[in-house]
Amino acid sequence: MCGAGVCGACTVLVDGAPVASCLMPARAAMDKSVTTVEGIGTEKLHPVQKAFMMHDALQCGFCTPGFIVEAAAFHDRWRATKGSATPSREEIGVALSGHLCRCGAYDGIFTAVAAACGGQFDGGDIVSPRIEARDKVTGSAKYTVDIHHDGQLEGIILRSQEAHARIGDLNLAPALAIPGVNAAISLLGEDRIVRYVGAPIAAVAAKDRKTALAAIAAIKVSSERLPSAIGLDEARKPDAPVVFDKANRKKAGNVSEGGGAPAPWKANIRGPSAAFSQKPKQVRSWVEGARQEKNPLLVEGTFRTGTQSHACLEPHATVARFDGDRLTVHASTQAVFH
Repeated sequence: MCGAGVCGACTVLVDGAPVASCLMPARAAMDKSVTTVEGIGTEKLHPVQKAFMMHDALQCGFCTPGFIVEAAAFHDRWRATKGSATPSREEIGVALSGHLCRCGAYDGIFTAVAAACGGQFDGGDIVSPRIEARDKVTGSAKYTVDIHHDGQLEGIILRSQEAHARIGDLNLAPALAIPGVNAAISLLGEDRIVRYVGAPIAAVAAKDRKTALAAIAAIKVSSERLPSAIGLDEARKPDAPVVFDKANRKKAGNVSEGGGAPAPWKANIRGPSAAFSQKPKQVRSWVEGARQEKNPLLVEGTFRTGTQSHACLEPHATVARFDGDRLTVHASTQAVFH
């Protein structure tokens, strides 16, 4: 989990009260009743669990246990005091405010909690159109991070602390000298340049996470700091240092969910894509003419919006296993099975 009480996915009930377990010292559970999602709906599904299944209130499902625990507690309090009245969206939002669903299933979650509190799922069992929904609402779903094979190694990546730098010496020998470390490799490109904080430099594989982290800390790295542009405004300035020169533009990451369309580059600015423009040359000609004529139909301005990154809460992890020449790979996705 996040370890900072941010996402709510690890919520449990302590003496009936929802608590983010990643923030709770173990001694705080002494002599208290602790209920995880596996303890909800053990004999029959809780109305909230059934509602989540039927209203598609989940996707990757990694956040679902926390939502179920909190929503079930809210449901039980609500039904005890308000009967089968339907709570408002605002009341549900306040109750679940400590939870994040990065897949974006919020509308289904609101609908499901309202329906459960309204008594729509007080009856018998249900058959959900999502074949994996029951596993996800009961905490029995298996994710990549739940897969552990005999002799499995843990991989850790050493990442750049610099926004822009040229890596000089990269000495992996100290990491390889640590007992339990099986491998250490460089992840640098031919130019040995890192272009953002977090860029991969090297990776190690070890018998466990503790050993892998020790190996990462042992790697000796020297670097030459290069001029950097921090933030969109700085990167757009005419004199801003260019992050990807012409020879390295193909290395620029594609942050969209689909393939990147062809687009022109000017310093650090890429686009707009002509593939989605209607007769771009004609449009540019019209804009220039309208600007000179001060045409009232031409509106120019700078428009800003928040950045959105669609990335599910499930950790992006991969587990690989070799059996002779057969390779089995478990990879994190939002898909049911592939």
